[in-house]
Amino acid sequence: MKVVPRIVAYSRINLQRYRTKRLYNSRNQVSNSVPQEDLATLVEKLKRGIQFEQKKGLQNWPGQNQIFSDFLSDALDAVLRHRGLGDRESFLRLSELVKKSKSYSQMTEDMRMSVLSDVEKMLCHIEQGSGKSVGCDGMECTPFVFDLEATGLSTKTSHVVEIAAANMVTQESFVSRVRLPDGASIHPDVEKLTGLQSDDFRDACVPSFEQAISEFFSFIQTACNKRPASVPLLIGHNIVSYDVRLLYNRLQASGMEREQRFLLEECLFLDTLKLSRDLLDDAESYKLGYLYNYLTGKQPENSHRALGDVHLTMEVVNGILRRMNIDDLRQGRASDLLKPYIITSEVMKFSHKSEKTAVPSKEEARPKKDVGAMLTRDDILNMDVAGDLVATEPEPDTLLSDIFEDKRAIRLQTPVKEMKVFSTADKKLLTQMECSTLKDVLYLFPRGYLAASIGKFPQTDIEVDQAIVLPVYMEKVKVFRGKFHILNASMRCLDHDMVMAGRPWEGKETNPVIEYKAFRRGRSAGWAIANEEKRLKAMGNFFAVSAQVTVSDAGTFVIKEKTLDLMSLDSFVKLPKSDIFLRAMYPQKARISAQSVSDIVSRALGAVNQATSRLLEPLPSNIRQKYSIGRFYDSIQEIHRPSSIAQFVHARTSIAFHELFFMQLRLLCRSKVSDSDYFEPMSNFEQQALATKALKFPLTNDQESALKAINTLFSTTHSSSILLQGDVGCGKTIVALLAALIVVGNGKQVAIMAPTEVLAEQHLRSFEHLVTEASKIPGFTQPKYALLTGSTKTAERKAILNQLESGDIDVLIGTHALLSAPVIFKDLAFAVVDEQHKFGVEQRASLLSKANPPPHMLNMSATPIPRSLALVLYGEMECIEIQEMPPGRIPVKTSVWTETSTTRDDLIHTMKREIDSGGKCFVVCPLIDADAENGVRSVLNEKERLSATKELPSDAIGILHGKMTGPEKDEVLTHFLNGHLQILISTTVVEVGVNIPDASLIIVEHAERFGLAQLHQLRGRVGRGTRSSQCILVTEGDAERLRILEDTASGFKVAEADLHSRGSGDMIGTAQAGQGTLNSHRLWELPRDAHLVTQARTAAQDFITQYGSDVHAWPQHASQALDDLSGVNLDINELPNFTLQ
Repeated sequence: MKVVPRIVAYSRINLQRYRTKRLYNSRNQVSNSVPQEDLATLVEKLKRGIQFEQKKGLQNWPGQNQIFSDFLSDALDAVLRHRGLGDRESFLRLSELVKKSKSYSQMTEDMRMSVLSDVEKMLCHIEQGSGKSVGCDGMECTPFVFDLEATGLSTKTSHVVEIAAANMVTQESFVSRVRLPDGASIHPDVEKLTGLQSDDFRDACVPSFEQAISEFFSFIQTACNKRPASVPLLIGHNIVSYDVRLLYNRLQASGMEREQRFLLEECLFLDTLKLSRDLLDDAESYKLGYLYNYLTGKQPENSHRALGDVHLTMEVVNGILRRMNIDDLRQGRASDLLKPYIITSEVMKFSHKSEKTAVPSKEEARPKKDVGAMLTRDDILNMDVAGDLVATEPEPDTLLSDIFEDKRAIRLQTPVKEMKVFSTADKKLLTQMECSTLKDVLYLFPRGYLAASIGKFPQTDIEVDQAIVLPVYMEKVKVFRGKFHILNASMRCLDHDMVMAGRPWEGKETNPVIEYKAFRRGRSAGWAIANEEKRLKAMGNFFAVSAQVTVSDAGTFVIKEKTLDLMSLDSFVKLPKSDIFLRAMYPQKARISAQSVSDIVSRALGAVNQATSRLLEPLPSNIRQKYSIGRFYDSIQEIHRPSSIAQFVHARTSIAFHELFFMQLRLLCRSKVSDSDYFEPMSNFEQQALATKALKFPLTNDQESALKAINTLFSTTHSSSILLQGDVGCGKTIVALLAALIVVGNGKQVAIMAPTEVLAEQHLRSFEHLVTEASKIPGFTQPKYALLTGSTKTAERKAILNQLESGDIDVLIGTHALLSAPVIFKDLAFAVVDEQHKFGVEQRASLLSKANPPPHMLNMSATPIPRSLALVLYGEMECIEIQEMPPGRIPVKTSVWTETSTTRDDLIHTMKREIDSGGKCFVVCPLIDADAENGVRSVLNEKERLSATKELPSDAIGILHGKMTGPEKDEVLTHFLNGHLQILISTTVVEVGVNIPDASLIIVEHAERFGLAQLHQLRGRVGRGTRSSQCILVTEGDAERLRILEDTASGFKVAEADLHSRGSGDMIGTAQAGQGTLNSHRLWELPRDAHLVTQARTAAQDFITQYGSDVHAWPQHASQALDDLSGVNLDINELPNFTLQ
């Protein structure tokens, strides 16, 4: 690479070497490439380099900015490795700076300046010598590197065949072979990998397990006795997941309680796999042999033998210590920097035989729904099953292949086409299923789960399908080929206890037989049956099955073909017998079989499992700990492959929290405005105070609280978005009008938009009445206001627009006409949208675009929704509720009538009594015309039927529906308001915006067809005057759901009940286009997760408080997950001038 001459000035800071490949990409030279200079020299060079960079204006000379980035990262890395660095806090802070410096060349100028400022502070901290040298304080220990070789990879059924250890302080070593128990043998794969042969471990001269282990612990205790104050520290590669667990299980099986207690109570553990994953972020693999080569530059020898692996591990430990500039471990002291990686047996969650744990009884542990049926996710979540949450045991880090083409770009949005784990055929299937990323595959959640008691035989006296998970012996497999291809297999059930004891063949002759039949025809029938035969025979004679079985007419058990799954006995014995086994069942997708979907998901899970160290955990650890949330990728594994019901429930909750957290984070960021959009705070509240005094009624406590909250938002330097919700008649409008007077009093303009002309005229009259009364108070200045609708005459419209643009009109009230291009405000500062759900996002955004910066916006809704749902749908808004009704309001009496033979006559008598006493009636029908759906009452049919009755005046009955034109609707409503009509038969178009004070009866036909919240809104059409009012809900279906309307008049309580009865899916589905597309595959659901919504909101607010709303300043895992997991497709630019800070 050619270097610009002025950049060569860096050569005096030893930058010439950075013309070549970056240091940390040369894996064999990492530990030796950085000059070993004293700390003062390194600090001085860094300071001079930073001064030069700042002098050149942080530009790095176009095309050459990578050079300084390389210098900065490697120089900081050299300081990080230096022995005299300081305390643990300095080490962690400097580690973070090293990570940031590696992306220095891609940063903006402001971000570069921030990084350099942090580096300068750190250098000052180092120069002042604020901390002691690393390792000055520590824990006295005797470190032993140890390793086991075993017959297999299972920690429960494998046997130890070789054990070795070495004392890092004295360099003394111990090694011993272990005699195999009778009937045990080394797995062929292990023999091939290690070269161990079973016959070498059967000789009587080979020590037994008890003898070898006693010598091993004697070796450890003898060394520790020479240093009485020290504790034994066992070090090994992947020992936490494998070696220690295997050793513990063998000790438990052999009854060696003294050694068990020593292992549990005396020993500490240090896993070099965990240590290397955290500290060697530039390594491409964490296998032991590779780490040895990476840190020493030598090829490993004698690997996969106990003593050989001990020597390799010791070199790896020493290499890591050199990188951290720690040598005191070899002197018998564990430094403070190592303490976070040293764990006790408690962290590993061992369960000792002598410990008395609360184990649920069989009755307590049994789910309410019969085991054996297909269970949905809700079925499992509703189970009351006891169980502890335990960490799943990962597989050993051996024999793992590379998964991804680019190991450094692994994330949920990684394209599947870049993943080697998927074959070409898989990728074609994924394209058909519209799965383009890793997240799409992981989110192919099961449609249900087969639940079975592990090891339990099927019962002949149960007629329904039974789920089983059993060890079996394959007795025969026969294939018949011809026009039809048939496979018949017979499997003998095995006793669970005998399998666990290593003698699966004992007693099998008396156990039941299960038949399996596969039938195929067509061109590919022979190929399919051959594959099925190969799959069965590959398992050998002894294996385990998971399936659904039925009892045939002959009394035999037959496996339902598409439910059969096979597993090895090694996998089966890991399943806890006392628990219920859950097996995921997948739906068919785009004509792709459920088995193919399951296989693809399994490959994706395998890729995630092997690449865990490369996948960034989305949630910060402090949030996960505070709310007891599991790791995201562990939870994903648990959803697809549940280990227990308790683990499944916790995993589902964890993923739901992740989704809700990032959704709330996205919504909160969306609500932020950029610093350049400064909004002048409002300080003059006199006009509002005077108008409030003029009111002839006192404001309720909720109204005063709402006004106070709005006033506070008006006093800030940024515009705000507010959702004001409350029941009809609670006083939302007066709150909005009083808030508008603040804006007018500060010399700004207000826009009030309503969905209909009737409602807009209503607001005009209300505002006119308010300012007229307030004008009687000395000091109040009457604002100028106007009404603009589609019916406004051309000359009047032109005059209004001219006065609006010049600033002569303070308050403009209208309909959608306010959104037209000719409507130009001089200084719009407050926009009120009534019945906000009647307007789309684009329409509200159009109103906001009338000013720059955008005005304060108040969205009013008379359809209350639960707060948890409001935080999901309108999380970017400040939610304000008015639940208290003004005094003197007469509640509407609600009755639920079940359709009977006398219902029609009773309804007619009720209507006649109401209109004779001066009232008016609404009759609401679900349809306009009965031809659309037979048997359902419609507007036109009811008009004809009621007009034909002698009890009701036919000329006083009118109709109203959505197919009528605007003027026709207005004419009908005017006649109804003036008394020319006394009965109005309508569809739900009267749900909002219709104010008839003397309407005192509303009848809703087929009430079972409406949601509770909608029925509550219809009920709000009556009871607006001084008359006692009644709402009658006529139903032919289940009346129990409607009883909540008889019991309460609160819209908020009705909304909660509606959410419980309908779930969040239907209610969220009513969100208008542009509101945000909610992922249909999400795992959170309301009302079950209402508490999670609140917790996620709080956590997101805390996160923004800590990191700010600038996504670029967030930790990488959080900024990536904002797109990956928010679950909402929100365009942050869809509202003008709204952006991330």
